[in-house]
Amino acid sequence: MIIHEIAAMADNSNWMSKLPTTLQVVPISAIAIPGSHDSGTYSLDPNGPFAPDQPNNLLIFLKAFGCLARPIVYRWSVTQTLTFTQQLQTGIRYLDLRISRGPASDQFSIVHGLYGAEIRDCLTEVKAFSQQHPQEVIILDINHLYAMNLFDHQQLVDIIVDALGPLLIPCSQSLDKITLNGIWQGRERIFCFYHSNIAQCFPKFIWPACAISCPWPNVTERSQLITYLDQRYACGPPPAQIFYGTQGILTPTVATILRYPFKSLKEFTGENTATAVLQWVNTKKSDNWFNIIILDFVELDNFTQNVILLNYQKLETMTISSRFLDFKQDQKNLEKKATSSPP
Repeated sequence: MIIHEIAAMADNSNWMSKLPTTLQVVPISAIAIPGSHDSGTYSLDPNGPFAPDQPNNLLIFLKAFGCLARPIVYRWSVTQTLTFTQQLQTGIRYLDLRISRGPASDQFSIVHGLYGAEIRDCLTEVKAFSQQHPQEVIILDINHLYAMNLFDHQQLVDIIVDALGPLLIPCSQSLDKITLNGIWQGRERIFCFYHSNIAQCFPKFIWPACAISCPWPNVTERSQLITYLDQRYACGPPPAQIFYGTQGILTPTVATILRYPFKSLKEFTGENTATAVLQWVNTKKSDNWFNIIILDFVELDNFTQNVILLNYQKLETMTISSRFLDFKQDQKNLEKKATSSPP
């Protein structure tokens, strides 16, 4: 299937199942995967309490000026407008989850300045999509956890396992040994990364933080972002034993927000940033080793389609990264050993 035929697809609900056979047998960490940053912020409650992911001194200020501050925090905290189901339907396969206990004592919810959807509801959406699209592999990255003690972590992991248990891919082998084709031989379809040491207690269900890396640019200008991305890319491809996320995002400072209180994050970053990131990605076609690419407002500039197409460009240009080539060489060595061994 050639690139212009892929581009004509209106629905990316099943894009992984349609990848060429060559890509089905390479390490999954070598596949280009579209991801969303702060994936659950579409659900933030503009009238709800402030979340504990803010520094304590800032929380004190926000609570003191709640009526005035809350709409500003909301506008600058929303990074996605599509629901989890809509994101997955457009082709997103990496979801970035920030979770805290609250707002009620028996709840765990999405947070980013304010509280959003309860995590049980989020997992229900992910499970429903996975069951309806059984060849799609989803990555859940629970990388920020707030206002939680050891007991809270245990409760949250129990909720995740209860919701997704049979679908969770066990941490039983290195990512460089896991392929789409291998995953399809079993029932499991979802990677869950949990950035707390408690993950080591649940290798059957949870992956540790050391198996995924998504460096944060922490810049406010597009020119600074492109410079940062260039510097990271120049380091070469990461090992195939980990997922690697390229974050094409801008992070406004408090000063920026105070200067433009009636604007929003979407106005601040918006389509110009998506376009700049995708243009930068296209300059790397000759040595394309992208894995996860992460963006705010993933509906902009045909983002998911452009990232999916990177997989076909790897094949067409015959510059499949060294991660692919090393894997192929390993396969050849195994085949050679098998044929030379006595029966």
